[in-house]
Amino acid sequence: DVLFEPGVRPSVDALVVLQGFQSDPLVQALQAHWGDRALAVALAEPGPERGAIALHAAQDAEDEAQRAAACVLAHIAAGRVPVALAANDRALTRRISAHLASCGVAVRDENGWTLSTTRSAAQLMAALQACAWDAPADAVLDWLKHAPAVAPAVLGALERALRKGAIATWAAAAGRDWSAQPALADCVARVQAWRKGMRASRPLAQWLQAVRALLEASGQWSALAQDAAGARVLIALRLQPGQESELEGWGGAGRRMAQAEFIRWANEVLEAARYVPSAQADAPVTVLPLSTLLARSFAALVLPGCDEKRLQPAPEPPGEWTPAQREA
Repeated sequence: DVLFEPGVRPSVDALVVLQGFQSDPLVQALQAHWGDRALAVALAEPGPERGAIALHAAQDAEDEAQRAAACVLAHIAAGRVPVALAANDRALTRRISAHLASCGVAVRDENGWTLSTTRSAAQLMAALQACAWDAPADAVLDWLKHAPAVAPAVLGALERALRKGAIATWAAAAGRDWSAQPALADCVARVQAWRKGMRASRPLAQWLQAVRALLEASGQWSALAQDAAGARVLIALRLQPGQESELEGWGGAGRRMAQAEFIRWANEVLEAARYVPSAQADAPVTVLPLSTLLARSFAALVLPGCDEKRLQPAPEPPGEWTPAQREA
């Protein structure tokens, strides 16, 4: 609606509209409202020649992934590049990409995936969950396996001792007498000190400083910062030094948050963010959503996931629609 407000048009040089396959009443009204400041660009018509359309029936998900990868390889062998690989199903697309990678084919992924599904995000969330007051011993061990500050030999001995003693919670492990095993006693004491710094309620900016200190003490910070996905995780959570200043204008940012509330906030941030790997300009295969194929120039298209769940003939409208409205 802001495009129709009186003060917008004089302050903007032009409104450029890229036409789609169908006329849009909203676009037509905008063009009439903006007058000579509106420019409509027609969608390029497809060429007169269209290649053959081949349909492949798959027996199961793995067969579908292998057939799709084979189709991509056939197009590349025939010189039909670049090839567009539509990402109708994220898990299926990643499986196809794995097959192509095993064949030495470079893939440019424009779609990316949820940041929370990356290994770096999983390692950071494991650290936060291991600091919960009631954390199981297995959760703490899982975190420490990604912490370079703990020697693998010491961690292995600690895990064997916990398994032998049938110790299920970390609180029980911390309360055990480890004086007969100095290396394990030192390890447990260090871990307790790390976890203690993550207990008290505090504002969000202070939580971020505490997480940064935890990652630095455990040796995880350097590994995350040097990894592309890990760096994206640090930026998304505003863990880089000085980023907490961005929270000053947030409403409620000064409110004290309990540990569980902060862990939930961090998980929601990672769920909402996406990770897109760095693109290879000369990659013969491009992974992208089906909706962004419009006006793109590709020599071939491989479209996996053409079933009633992932490629519906009539998409369900979002929101609170009645059955009658949906039918209409």
